[in-house]
Amino acid sequence: AIADEIERNLAFLATELRNVPARHRSMRAAFDHSWALLADEERPIFRQLAIFRGGFTREAAGRVAGAMLPLLSSLVDKSLVRRDADGRFSLHELLRQYAEEQLSRSPEESAQAAGAHRDYYLAHVVAQFGPMTGGGQREAVTAIMADLENVRVAWRSAAAVGDTAALGRAAHTLALFYDFRARYQEGLVALDEGLRALRAAPSSPTTERTLAAILVDEARFHHRLGQLPAMRAALDEAEARYARLDSPPPPGLSTDPLLWRGILALTDGHYAEAARLGAAAVRRNTDEDRPGNLSPAWWVRATAALWQEDFDTAGEYARRCTEAALAVGDRWYLAYGHNQQGHVGVARGDYAAARRHYTASYAIREELDDPEGMATGLAHLARVAELQGNRAEAEELYRRVLAIAREIGDQSAVANALNGLGMMACASGDYVVAGQQFAEGLRLMAAARLMRHLLALLTSAGDWLLRMARIEEAVAPLALASDHPASDHYTRERARRGLAAAGAALPPGALAVAIDIGRGAAPVELATSLAAILTMSPPTVAPEVTNKAAPLPAAAAPLDPEEALPEPLTARELEVLLLIAAGRSNREIADELFLAVNTVRSYCHQLFGKLGVGSRTQAVARARALGLLA
Repeated sequence: AIADEIERNLAFLATELRNVPARHRSMRAAFDHSWALLADEERPIFRQLAIFRGGFTREAAGRVAGAMLPLLSSLVDKSLVRRDADGRFSLHELLRQYAEEQLSRSPEESAQAAGAHRDYYLAHVVAQFGPMTGGGQREAVTAIMADLENVRVAWRSAAAVGDTAALGRAAHTLALFYDFRARYQEGLVALDEGLRALRAAPSSPTTERTLAAILVDEARFHHRLGQLPAMRAALDEAEARYARLDSPPPPGLSTDPLLWRGILALTDGHYAEAARLGAAAVRRNTDEDRPGNLSPAWWVRATAALWQEDFDTAGEYARRCTEAALAVGDRWYLAYGHNQQGHVGVARGDYAAARRHYTASYAIREELDDPEGMATGLAHLARVAELQGNRAEAEELYRRVLAIAREIGDQSAVANALNGLGMMACASGDYVVAGQQFAEGLRLMAAARLMRHLLALLTSAGDWLLRMARIEEAVAPLALASDHPASDHYTRERARRGLAAAGAALPPGALAVAIDIGRGAAPVELATSLAAILTMSPPTVAPEVTNKAAPLPAAAAPLDPEEALPEPLTARELEVLLLIAAGRSNREIADELFLAVNTVRSYCHQLFGKLGVGSRTQAVARARALGLLA
């Protein structure tokens, strides 16, 4: 309480003792005494230094307050200014408050000091535009971070006085800084302050262009925070303003609203539309020579191709994303390109390549001190560890992701980490913890309506229900996720495997009814109801059920394949089945049959569907029961 009061009120520090000299009875009296001892040329310098927050450099002191080195040194000698170990200068907060009181007695001088401070620090931000959008991102972020408190004051001051020109010059660079450092909420608040000032200013083409550009950057933060309706509204207004002006977006990184429309389409699961928008963005930004927008445009195209399971095309577009980032020196988006190439590696089963690209992405984001990017990289590495069977490593990485995501408020990353941890808990047999983690993730994504993450969690919920031997209840979320256009490749494959396992344990009629229910369900409503089920105490389940997605019925004697299979196996499918029974991997089968690995995966998927199973082991057992294998 004492510390809080000291921060708020300089007059708090006073004594009632009478045996203390008058100049020492309060901090104010002590400061008054020191103030009186200052030379005439020192007083205006000292009071104008009150405009700084969080310290300042010698150059800034000279440009803003006219404090040349001899006067600054004199104030240091008198303990009114301190020189820090890094060479910067600062005032103790109590002294700064006292100096601010002195400055406020001259409104004209106060306004002049605020203006000089505003001009200096917004120019400092603007000077980082080139490095921030090119090859000096780390240095630019560091430069702004060193004076962030002064930059905040300068930005608010510009908004308060309606300096729209200064706001327009600094806005995009400042938005990139906040994005790179995962300060999404702070960035959104700052842009809102700028927008209010611009809306209050007289209309002009320059003001309209600035408004449109800031709205696109606002959409960036709404997307980060999962605020999709607000993101759409910001893009609608930005596009309307650009249309009225018949003016293109400015240069920079991700300044084209078309890119964000593509990202919205990806979020909604409209992958064909996202592919179209990404292609349009590539053409427009190539024609209009905005290279900073090409890397994200290729990223949209790569993501759309990946989630449509066109892995070769996705790999090509991911490579172009990386090349476009390298061409302009954009290391931040280079990390996105590496992630995308890692995703293609996972889809192809090339986990070594995936790990290599994910590690490169993480290193870049660590270099830039971008917590969101580091969390994303760790989540991808956790996924690879999980796929390679390294559960302990995967769990540790998911825990690190969760800690970072909670700290920065990234709800989609929180949900992703909860899903991963829930899957690890399921694999370890801790179904109570797994249910709690899946339920929390479902509630978060149902509120945010981030469909891809929601469908991944619905698939995990379906797997949990299978393990609880609640087969019919499991079918609905699995059926929904297996067919929903917003499901990515990994989610769709997991859901289909779960459905195949459920099909081996349910009568065909019951399975068909449950699938119809799932396909007709609304994802958000289904997620909400499942979250309640997942947090109930799970029933005691026999080990043979918990360790398998669904038990396979044993056959006393071989069955007639033509009667037992809904559709007979083709000659090629039988070849693949024989090699699976021999213990060959997908890569080994591909090499032996002269097929692509993706083609082998497709045959495996068809086999599992026809046999009504969800794994290689179950496929072999089922085939033997049917007399297809010796």
